[in-house]
Amino acid sequence: MIESESGKDTSKVYAKANGSKNLGLFQINDKGWCEYGKTGGKCDMKCEDLLNENLVDDSACAKKVQGEMGFQAWDGWVRNCKQRNIALPC
Repeated sequence: MIESESGKDTSKVYAKANGSKNLGLFQINDKGWCEYGKTGGKCDMKCEDLLNENLVDDSACAKKVQGEMGFQAWDGWVRNCKQRNIALPC
C-alpha cells in the first residue's frame, strides 16, 4: 500500500482537488487528522510530522485512519485492491 500511495517517499505531498493534502509515506489527509504548526486533529499531531523520517507517529496515525475508515481511506487501495475482494492491503 505504501508503494502505491507514496512510492515510499516520506516527504510526498499530494494536493487534492478539494483543497486538502495527502501527506507523507501513508498519504494521510490533512483534513481532520492533523493540524499545521501545532498538535491536533484526530491523530493529535502536527501535519509537518507526517513528512519527516520518524515513522512511529505516522504509523500510529495510519492505524487510527484504518480503524475509523478502513482501507478505503487510501486511494491506492481503492484503485488496486478493492475490486479483488482482498480484506488486507495488497
